[in-house]
This record gives sequence, structure tokens and C-alpha cells, in this order.
Amino acid sequence: MTYSMDLRERVVQALKRGMSVTQVARQFGVSRPAVRDWQERSQRGQLPPGVPGPKGPTKLTQADLCLMREQVALK
Repeated sequence: MTYSMDLRERVVQALKRGMSVTQVARQFGVSRPAVRDWQERSQRGQLPPGVPGPKGPTKLTQADLCLMREQVALK
């Protein structure tokens, strides 16, 4: 899930005001690892979410897909 920039900025500001990672996570309803990640990203000047990378090829073969379609059609 991608969180809004507004939320990310408010989280970082709360940390700068001296709140602990746990307090910030509870207040904003996000995980502690997310808070730490946003804090680190903010320090590097990279707070916006990253761009998702390319998806790898499917692991299913064409024969697998045909078999699944046949099974679904039987139900």
C-alpha cells in the first residue's frame, strides 16, 4: 500500500518534534518499520514513495494456463 505524501510528512514532523517511533506509529496508525523507513528517506531527501519495478515473467506455462481454464470451465 502506498501512503500519501501528507501522511509521510506529518509522521516525519512528529519525529522531529521529539516523539518516539512507537508513539508516532500508534498516533498515525502505521507500522514502526514504515516510520523508520520514512525517517531514513527524509534524511536522504527521498520521502516520496519509490516507483515499483518491472514485474517478472509469469511462472505458469501456457499448458498450465490451459489446464486451469479447463478446470474452471468444468465447475
